[in-house]
Amino acid sequence: MRTREFPVLGPEDAPLVDAVAVGLGREEARVLAYLVLRAERDAEPASRLAVRVGTDLGRKRAGQALSALEDAGLVSSTQIEQGTSGRPRKGWEVTDERADLTAT
Repeated sequence: MRTREFPVLGPEDAPLVDAVAVGLGREEARVLAYLVLRAERDAEPASRLAVRVGTDLGRKRAGQALSALEDAGLVSSTQIEQGTSGRPRKGWEVTDERADLTAT
């Protein structure tokens, strides 16, 4: 059995979530803030499971938030290399021009 660890948003991340929530919605802001903060720590795109765990959102709401952010051009999807055969996992990351949101 494997153990997996995921970074999660904490109370100290609330100011960033609040700052990006204007015009986005709370759940979309949580996902965007999570992806921005994750990009600072991890070069690999976040899987849907990582987003769900990191933002404390359910499967449906995390998926809807990712879709809305992708439609708005704030995040992009890509393939995550897993080193095994089979279909590659999908991952999301902040688009390059949006990666500096933590400066707000």
